[in-house]
Amino acid sequence: MKLYNNNTFKALLLLQSQHIFSKIISEVTEHGITLLKGTSEELDEVKNSIASLYSDIEKNELEKADNNISSKKKRSVNVTLKELIMQQIAMKLDREFAVDFDDSLGPDRGDYKFAELEHQLLATGLKKDADEYGLLPLPKSHYCRYRIPTEINGDNDNCCSGENKQCYTEAGCFCDESCYTKYGDCCTDHFVKCYQKLKLCLISIDDEAADKESNEPETQYKQHPQHISAKRFEEYASANDFSQVIGARAFGLTGFTQKHPEHITPNACCAQKPFNSEHEKTLPDGRSTYPLCCSGDLSWELPGQQCGGKF
Repeated sequence: MKLYNNNTFKALLLLQSQHIFSKIISEVTEHGITLLKGTSEELDEVKNSIASLYSDIEKNELEKADNNISSKKKRSVNVTLKELIMQQIAMKLDREFAVDFDDSLGPDRGDYKFAELEHQLLATGLKKDADEYGLLPLPKSHYCRYRIPTEINGDNDNCCSGENKQCYTEAGCFCDESCYTKYGDCCTDHFVKCYQKLKLCLISIDDEAADKESNEPETQYKQHPQHISAKRFEEYASANDFSQVIGARAFGLTGFTQKHPEHITPNACCAQKPFNSEHEKTLPDGRSTYPLCCSGDLSWELPGQQCGGKF
């Protein structure tokens, strides 16, 4: 197989460095022509994969141009080599981690390996690169934010309380509480989209209680406060780069959310930090302020104020 396009050859080398086409051997002749040596199947896969990538990218770019009302003509396609590689890695991870399931039954709990996928996103550099480019590292089927509720058994939001077997995406990942406490099959943006909304920081870390609850049926599981094991918590925390894991440990694993310097029981979450929305702090002039979650940080504001002191 000959490669005349220098950018395509560079793409292949980078793909090889990510162990996607590791068996291919490249050789440059005295005339400057790059030859690729490998099985016919892998060479065909290389050719088809690169051609498909360029075709998909061109299609996406033209669709963006069509959707831009202010644009009077289609933009020329300008895709960097980095973006090409990012898309190839994303396709590989999607094939590896998306769950194959019967639509009439739904995915089995625990089949989607959230922690392993997060490790791969970090190990390949895809998560970091996607953040720099302002892109999603994976297809939309891996995200709670794009999940369309089924309106069945209480599934009427992107995120679901308790254990809800309807609360999954096309990739087979879940957006309920039990993906965090029991199964480890949360979608990749579960922390960003659902953790605060479902008040998961209020769930106590208790190995014994979590082990008992792990075998409960869905209906029984919803009828009492849930717990999470230390191992499951640290798995989730590590995958999401929690800065508060050590702090939570310092309060004690069994019920750290119930301890507070003011002896006030938390009733809400701000990112991974528990707080009580009725906790009052008095200003020097006698006015009362209350905690408000602003972009993951607590801010003390006057009643009726929004983040930044705006009414």
